[in-house]
Amino acid sequence: MVFSDYDVMINNLLDFSIPYYLANKLENVLKPTHRDSVEQVKIDSIRKECLSLYNENIQQVCLRFKESDLGKARNSNTDFMQVGHESTLYFYQAYEMFKSVLKMGENSSPLVEYYALLQCIKGIIHLEFDVNEKFFFEHHGLSKESFSDTRPYITAKLASKGVFLALLLKVTRKGLKGFSDIDKYLDQNYKPSLEDVIKQKAELPEIFVGSWLLSNIVRYKPSLWIEILSGRKDDIIRDIRNFRRKEIPRLIESLLKKYDYAYMITSRWGSLSS
Repeated sequence: MVFSDYDVMINNLLDFSIPYYLANKLENVLKPTHRDSVEQVKIDSIRKECLSLYNENIQQVCLRFKESDLGKARNSNTDFMQVGHESTLYFYQAYEMFKSVLKMGENSSPLVEYYALLQCIKGIIHLEFDVNEKFFFEHHGLSKESFSDTRPYITAKLASKGVFLALLLKVTRKGLKGFSDIDKYLDQNYKPSLEDVIKQKAELPEIFVGSWLLSNIVRYKPSLWIEILSGRKDDIIRDIRNFRRKEIPRLIESLLKKYDYAYMITSRWGSLSS
């Protein structure tokens, strides 16, 4: 199976796997250079708002799980080289695993793909946050709500800590069109199924959920996965392949793009010169 959308994603991850490249990027976007320019004033204003939103998200997670200190967004006092060195290993691991996915068959590749996605998310979160890694990085952030050989095959529920919660800090915004409020995902009633996630254009957090759900089927129910791959059980394999080919790269590119000019700014803001 050929995933043409992986090419750009893998090349970008290779850039992010170089410590000096990463340190320079971080320094360029966190240390304003031309404070007197109109563009720089606009960047500073947007950055300040984004920092506020990030820290607000952290506070919401603190309240939801009754934690006192889960970290804060990085700022211009950051030791850029140290953070670059620390983050680059995550990106290189993701890069190596995504390359392996292209050479693997479908019997096992979704499992490796999920762990590649996991490491990439850890890299970008570590780059942008001084977070409590024991809370955010030592667990997946999701657990199985149900697991069956019939539909719905698997559903997820929120865990009390983990990487999924860290991802929510990055990709959810309040009041910005195109992004879901973090409260939706922190709700105890949020229990997505694999079928729900892959049959529509997923929101960014749900791409992670979909990959996690799929990896669980591959890992824990190989007989069910074989049936799904054969197409004899139903037509869900078509949706799974489309999800993996398009949505996984979309999440990675969303995490890495626009890192040249504005820290923590998503595609919602568009061109700063407009």
